[in-house]
Amino acid sequence: MERRLAAILAADVVGYSRIMEQDEEGTFTRVGARRKELFEPKIAQHKGRIFKLMGDGLLAEFGSVVDAVECAVELQREMAARNAGVPEDQRIECRIGVNLGDVIIEDGDCYGEGVNIAARLETLAEPGGLCVAEVVVKQVDRKVDVQFQSMGKHVVKNIAEPVSAYRALLGTGVAKRSVRAAPAGWPRRRLAIPAIAAMALIAVGGVTAWYVYSGNQWPSGPPVVAVLPFENLTGDPAQSAFSDGLTDFVTTVLSTYPEIRVVARSSTARFKSSSEDIRRIAEALGARYLIEGSVQRGEDGFHITAQLIEGATGDHVWGRPIGVTSENPMALQESAANTIYGALAGFDGEFRKNEMELVWRKPNSALDEYDYYLRGHQAFFKSTQSDIALARQIWGEGLRKFPNSALLRIKIAVTFWADVVWGWSEAPDDDLAKGWRLMQEAEAIPNKSKLAEWYSHYIMAVYQLWHRHDYDRSVAEARMAIEIAPYDAWTLGDLTPVMALAGNTAEAIEWGQKALRIDPHPQDFFVANLGIAYYLEGRYQAALDTMRKLNDPNNPYLAIIYVRLGRLAEARAIMAAYMKAVPTDTLAVEARFPIKDPALRERYLADLRAAGMPER
Repeated sequence: MERRLAAILAADVVGYSRIMEQDEEGTFTRVGARRKELFEPKIAQHKGRIFKLMGDGLLAEFGSVVDAVECAVELQREMAARNAGVPEDQRIECRIGVNLGDVIIEDGDCYGEGVNIAARLETLAEPGGLCVAEVVVKQVDRKVDVQFQSMGKHVVKNIAEPVSAYRALLGTGVAKRSVRAAPAGWPRRRLAIPAIAAMALIAVGGVTAWYVYSGNQWPSGPPVVAVLPFENLTGDPAQSAFSDGLTDFVTTVLSTYPEIRVVARSSTARFKSSSEDIRRIAEALGARYLIEGSVQRGEDGFHITAQLIEGATGDHVWGRPIGVTSENPMALQESAANTIYGALAGFDGEFRKNEMELVWRKPNSALDEYDYYLRGHQAFFKSTQSDIALARQIWGEGLRKFPNSALLRIKIAVTFWADVVWGWSEAPDDDLAKGWRLMQEAEAIPNKSKLAEWYSHYIMAVYQLWHRHDYDRSVAEARMAIEIAPYDAWTLGDLTPVMALAGNTAEAIEWGQKALRIDPHPQDFFVANLGIAYYLEGRYQAALDTMRKLNDPNNPYLAIIYVRLGRLAEARAIMAAYMKAVPTDTLAVEARFPIKDPALRERYLADLRAAGMPER
């Protein structure tokens, strides 16, 4: 046995189970070829060695941390180049983590905390991204062609102390020997402005033009969005009514989303067919984002395009041609508006993604309530126990700074509920009670924002169900949340099981189906929640057909559906795989599942038991 300092690179294929399910043989061949043709020679070229293969991942050791980081950067850039032009659902993308630490060498394998931290950093990386430890950033300073941005400290599994993580800004190359960790205000894009002005911005740390627009204050609160009049390109003035109607429909639909503020249609109308600089329009409207689009008529009907523009820079954030086929103008407008909403709004939409980039560029002294809310979400949606704890920590810091925040109280309450539902809580009743107290405090705060009001109903529906078992109040709260955000697929999909568990399975199925219609790329849990609703209603074939759309073939709900259909061998195989991945889930945990009908609750537990879930 030997100990030595080593740089460890951990790599893993993103969504491997999903793409394997789509094409098992083809995926296996492509992933294997990618490893043979790219990863193995590239690692060898940088004087590294692969010491462990794990099907869809690998671990490699390097004597030099500079070699490890340069290898990781080149791998991700080459992967991105190979994915260019490949349909999104067929791309092979990896996450990579790099750490420098003490390792134990035995029989050619590496063990120890240095390896474990590298593996944890890999899980923090974005698809196609690279995440490294702080010690790595310090060691490669001025030596590699990449910049780094702090992601803060993360509590990770089986590591005693929080790990300071940094993301590599792979799209931003700099001259070798000039790299350092990027400050919180580092700009994502260079501005198309005169050189003197650009130099001035760089001199003050790269703050965005929005810092200038708002009187030397960082923008606060949810972003302001303006929907500019859609342009009529049909050549027929009579079709202006259609393009105007589409503008109104998109404005109305987006205005229901609580996380943005939409400029009134009367204010944007004066910019119809305007040739004014898009940045000036944004400044005049006080909008952080602009949506613009066009309507053109072809032989096969209307062709609609839409794009999201960052007002300060004029850069395009998102754009898409929208294919809609209908002879009914209202149906066309509704379909296009829903497509735009699904892509831009919601927890996984372009607004949230762009705002997450902005909030991490802000200095801590400039953070407001909404910024803390966003920062916590980055951790929360990784859905691990350590990340949920980190989200609670971030929201707690925000609450200490903004003690009258209903929003942050609600978000902290969500973390306690998550610990209970996912079996991480050592005292479930106590944690639910903590969350309940926070929800009551939030509910009592007057003059809440639309965002806080929405969340108050949304999460109160969950707590009334799980903690109070007040099914009627839970249903009422869920309906009020949907009333505030009726087009939001996430709200509909997430509250589907609330309605189903409370006995309203028909309404739950309606919500779940609507969520899948609205969102062009639905979350797995939308699908699973609809499947649960079908299961509780006794529509087992519909439940199976729905669950088969999941990217996760080892979902325990699929197992209990197979039990109902008499396919026990398949049920037990799925449950065995699930329990290996989530050993903390047991019948004792699932007994807390708040199903209103006692007979249905017993059937649910019996099906889990038949599938092979242990009692404790």
